[in-house]
This record gives sequence, structure tokens and C-alpha cells, in this order.
Amino acid sequence: MTTQPTTCSVEVNELQQIVASVFQLMMGLDVEPIELPWSPEPGRLAAAIDMKGSWNGAIMLETSSSHACRLTGLFLAMDPPCEVDAEVHDVLGEITNMIGGNYKCALAPGATISIPSVTTAGDRLPSLSSQNASRLAFSCADDVFWVVRVPAA
Repeated sequence: MTTQPTTCSVEVNELQQIVASVFQLMMGLDVEPIELPWSPEPGRLAAAIDMKGSWNGAIMLETSSSHACRLTGLFLAMDPPCEVDAEVHDVLGEITNMIGGNYKCALAPGATISIPSVTTAGDRLPSLSSQNASRLAFSCADDVFWVVRVPAA
């Protein structure tokens, strides 16, 4: 007797594949899902998009400021900025938009997505306080980042 995977495990696997694909295609980076508990840390950046339609909620990317700067350099094929600036916010938002857009196509057809919002982790986005959030940790170029899926309350 074959057991069908649960919807949640299918969504997690699909989201992991989407993240790996975006990072590989856009920045040439390999990412690995890892088991690591999430904890709030000052100085992290968070980019989020809201989704409405067949699935309602938010998709968020959270990483350290230094990692966001390195990603910006790779994404734009330039030296990474020394500190977080508007360009870093734009790139982090665009990476999140790509993850969310692929998630929408694969798991929430017909949904609409918002433009990304980017903030520091200290200025928490309201959806991040949800107890229903699924936080996936990834290892990438000696750093860790999280992709968070938050269903609407």
C-alpha cells in the first residue's frame, strides 16, 4: 500500500525546489535545505510578498545584511555593496518576487501577488508573528537564510 504525501510536505518540497532553482539560475549558487531552528536576530533583512487567490498568505525571505549584500553583488554581477542600500533592498525584493511568482504558478494558480516589501527584521512584518508560519532554513555560500510561508489568518 502506497502512502500519498501530505499537501504540506508536497508544498515544502516544491518550495525547496523553487528556492534552489532561483538561486542557481539567477546567482549561480547552490543552496541546501538544512534543519536549523529559527531565532530572531537584529540586523536581518526581510523581504515579503502577499498572495491572494487560491492561496492567501505571504512568502518571505529573511537573511543577514552581509549575506544580502553578497547576493546583490552576485545578482547584479558586480562587487557587493559594503552596506545595505536601496540596491540591496531592490535585489532582495526581486529574489523574493521570483520565489513567490514560481510558488504562485506551481501551487496557487490564479493568485495575485503584491510588489515586494523589504524591512529590517527589527521592523517585523505583521504576518511574521503567525504561529502557522512554515520556516525553511537554507545553507548557501557559508551563510544561512530562511524562506517563510505564512498562510493568512
